[in-house]
Amino acid sequence: MGIIRILALVSFFMIPSMSAQSQSSSGLQIIRPLGDSITFGYSSDFSATGQNCYNAQVWCLYPNVKYGGNFGGGYRGILTWLAISEKNRVLKPFTTVGFQSGGSSIQQWVTNSQLHDGYPGARTDQLVPYSMMFMPPFPETPVTFIHLGTNDITQGHLDDKLDQNTIVEAAIANLSTIVKNVVNNTKSKVYLAKVIKFSVSKYCPGQTTSKCADFSLANPIVEAYNEKMVKVFSGNKNVTIVEMDNILEASDYSPDGVHPALSGYFKMACKWAESANIFLDNKSCDDVSVADLTSLPPVATVLPYD
Repeated sequence: MGIIRILALVSFFMIPSMSAQSQSSSGLQIIRPLGDSITFGYSSDFSATGQNCYNAQVWCLYPNVKYGGNFGGGYRGILTWLAISEKNRVLKPFTTVGFQSGGSSIQQWVTNSQLHDGYPGARTDQLVPYSMMFMPPFPETPVTFIHLGTNDITQGHLDDKLDQNTIVEAAIANLSTIVKNVVNNTKSKVYLAKVIKFSVSKYCPGQTTSKCADFSLANPIVEAYNEKMVKVFSGNKNVTIVEMDNILEASDYSPDGVHPALSGYFKMACKWAESANIFLDNKSCDDVSVADLTSLPPVATVLPYD
């Protein structure tokens, strides 16, 4: 099969010599995903392997391992799948920009949608410098997805010296700088997500030590952060607030209670697509399900390696 279909996908997505303006005018959307480990696509699973993210780092990317290489990259990888699936394609074509490609799936590399700015463990203050940088060869990036602030809350939650107001005010101030820089430097429309809440950790129920913290106890800080975000950015014409905070259920989280599982990343991908209006005409995520994703054969049996 394969070679013609793969080459078609490469020619469809991989156009590195074109300017951002010409890519946009040709119908190829340019997206910059910016955030932390949730943008990276970090996840965890010990049920199938007996391992978890705290003692076997490879399983932190379990969708890519567990499902035969199909789904690295979290919501980013699912957005790619929704744009290239022969049977379930519902999104317009797009490419991504960013300063790294870690965690991305094979499909993302094939279709030039592997780049991103998702940095595991990063707080808002640590990503301010990245917001000041241009994105060659794309000096203008029409769309930026930002889901950021989770680590400000988790790391602040474990510091008894920081109160809720201190955490929220500092994170929102940094976020304001990031959004301002992104808009000014890349002429981007920013889709700013309310951060998802935490679920109860399944690693160590009932324990709240720094090693096995139940971050669901920090959900009041999440709510305060999201409320402050709305107050600060709701009047900004360059920013659209994405209602991401309440879309996940308990079953949509990885066992750590912080990062989404595959179903959670699927819901996030659909919410981004809905907010940025990148669905094909008369298409939506109602036309596809997580079951369609997990029933795919391993990538190694699809790509023409031989």
